Amino acid sequence: MPQTDVDFTERDGMVILAPAATASKPDRADQLLERLRGSAQKSLTTDEIMHLTRAYDDD
Repeated sequence: MPQTDVDFTERDGMVILAPAATASKPDRADQLLERLRGSAQKSLTTDEIMHLTRAYDDD
């Protein structure tokens, strides 16, 4: 499940994946991203976003 904390343990040569006993506390980056999630302008196209986030030359 997305955003689920898990623990990895090794037993008898096998790796076991299990839900973590306690959830980790979100760090500052997680809190910032959560606040920003869904705040983008819906009017931008994918090409416009790519142009803004990449160092393209306008030549």
